Amino acid sequence: MDLYKSIFSPIGYAGPLLLFFLSLFILREKLKWMIIYLIGFFCNSLVNIIIKHIVRQPRPSDNPELINMLLNSGRELSFDKYGMPSGHAQSVFYSTIFIFMVTKNVYILFLYALISLITITQRYINKRHSLLQVFVGLIIGCIIGYLMFLYGETKIKGTLIGKKEDNAPFF
Repeated sequence: MDLYKSIFSPIGYAGPLLLFFLSLFILREKLKWMIIYLIGFFCNSLVNIIIKHIVRQPRPSDNPELINMLLNSGRELSFDKYGMPSGHAQSVFYSTIFIFMVTKNVYILFLYALISLITITQRYINKRHSLLQVFVGLIIGCIIGYLMFLYGETKIKGTLIGKKEDNAPFF
């Protein structure tokens, strides 16, 4: 348990930020992919907030009676009070799928998958999310990551520009 508390728990807690900055580093020479990644990261976070406000499912560690009492009193709770879907899971799997699809590098996939698994394990063990909340976040993050990759492929492939010598006579 000491190894978990000293190493895995901090990695899991910081997983989304670790993968965010690592993704920016990996995409540093691919500016168009970096821009698409950033747009997708923002959209992914926005989708998470919207779903949390629609579903309003409390976190497992929160007192459900207190949450219901606050909701019934008309008080608006901040999005981080809700657990469905897990924003950490959604974020790390968005980054994992998007970066793997761009790089096609299995070593990068392994590193990202390891950090992602540590992250979702940390969220479940610390009772920040239920298994369902983590799983739903994982699925949504994967879908958005893949859709942003597909969007990027259409935008980046569409920007090819012919060079002058492309129309040179053939000898």
